[in-house]
Amino acid sequence: LAKARATTSTLDYYRVLQAFAAELRDGHTGVWLPKELVDEALARPLLRTAIVEKRVIVTAVADPVARDAGIVPGIEIVEVDGVPVTDYVQRRVAPYQSASTPQDLEARAYGWAMLEGAKSKPVELTLRDASGATLRRTVARRASREYWDAFRGEPMTFRMLPGNIAYVALNTFNENRTA
Repeated sequence: LAKARATTSTLDYYRVLQAFAAELRDGHTGVWLPKELVDEALARPLLRTAIVEKRVIVTAVADPVARDAGIVPGIEIVEVDGVPVTDYVQRRVAPYQSASTPQDLEARAYGWAMLEGAKSKPVELTLRDASGATLRRTVARRASREYWDAFRGEPMTFRMLPGNIAYVALNTFNENRTA
């Protein structure tokens, strides 16, 4: 309660609540920001990332400007805003993620939450390509809705496989078209 009372902004207040909820270590319990704070804290570049063999890898790029600047799937992120990526995640991302297991926390922190921030503040990435060359790129963050729209595929797909096997992929439960 003392930490919550000491906050000086609505965003800081929600971050205290998120850190508290994360301590519960329950992936189904969390605190989500109100829509009024989405552009202030949940905007993302149109990139997807994942941790692969202890490296943070860009897995998808939906921003043609970023792609033209050399940010392509497979490139490694080594720093975010001048901070080594692991330190950045451990200090600025992971403490606010509600997760049940270490692997769940890792997936959330290094995946969809890692590059979140203010829409008005681009993120600076230090990257390493397959040859070992390092490059720095500044990437714009986009509105949360724009991010999800860029990566949204069909909510549900169906196809028949050999042997008369039906393959149904339910890709989201977050929109009515799935039903």
